[in-house]
Amino acid sequence: MTAADDVRAAVSAAVAGTHGAIVGWRGPARRPWSWQFRAETVGARSGRLLVKVPRWEGVGTLEAALVAGPQAASAGEFSALGEIYAEVRASGDPGLTAVVPVAYVGAVNALVMEDLDAVSLRLRLGAGRGPAEAVEWFAGIGRWLGRYHRRPGRAIPARFSAVAEVTRWEEAGLEHPGLRRSLALARAAAESLDGRTVMHGVQHGDLTLGNVLVTREGKVAVIDPNGTTGRWEADAARLLAEIRLGRGQLLTLGAMRPGSLVDRWARALAEGHGGLDAGVLAYDRGAEALQRRIALGEGGAVSRLTAAVTAPLFRGEIRRRFAA
Repeated sequence: MTAADDVRAAVSAAVAGTHGAIVGWRGPARRPWSWQFRAETVGARSGRLLVKVPRWEGVGTLEAALVAGPQAASAGEFSALGEIYAEVRASGDPGLTAVVPVAYVGAVNALVMEDLDAVSLRLRLGAGRGPAEAVEWFAGIGRWLGRYHRRPGRAIPARFSAVAEVTRWEEAGLEHPGLRRSLALARAAAESLDGRTVMHGVQHGDLTLGNVLVTREGKVAVIDPNGTTGRWEADAARLLAEIRLGRGQLLTLGAMRPGSLVDRWARALAEGHGGLDAGVLAYDRGAEALQRRIALGEGGAVSRLTAAVTAPLFRGEIRRRFAA
């Protein structure tokens, strides 16, 4: 039997009692951080299942992933999916939905869930300005993120530390002296927020256009939480920076989706969340933009060329956020 056969056999046995027999398989399809299978079931709960076997740095094949055995991070992700499903159901929010978790199959380190009939936010927004209802989607993302952040025992008040942030940017300046003006803006912005009360706790950690799903009815679901810790604002800033500084935006130097439009979406997200500090969110958006600019400069020839061509877009975004 191949590794894929092992996954199919273990999952088939695990779901037989709740969802019936699996009558069709597709995959595995290799994704950036997982291998994914899709299955059709007939019986107790007929429908479609998504099976995900996570992969990580240094694990290049499905066979190697199975040899590594069950992973605490995978079990934790499945547990988080269960909590999210329960939270969304309890909320009664008509604009939210959630993936239904089915099983964690430790023998093959597989997460099994019902396959939600939805597409990624990246596809729903498209290449241009996005549909008019996008504002409602971002409000829904904010409400979802607020419930996720506020789960009992998952966040505590803390103080914004200018020392930590200034050290971060000073260390970057040693390797990137060409960014000294942007780094100086970052340090000044951090110092202006020193001592501000922020909420620190479990983040989604990978809130991206691909990890937000939108159904045909416009309901929002969020998938693949990785349970990192940090400021609430930094979680939201990652998504907003990707929308403003993603590949499509870089190819058009930002003309495709202007900052004013992204700011509307950002306001809807913040209002939906109800617990984000506007000044800290602006800072974290600037910090995310600066980190993306640094990463481009540290990449290969194509990345460095992209950094040079898009420098005005990055400078404008960094200046706006750190001046907010």
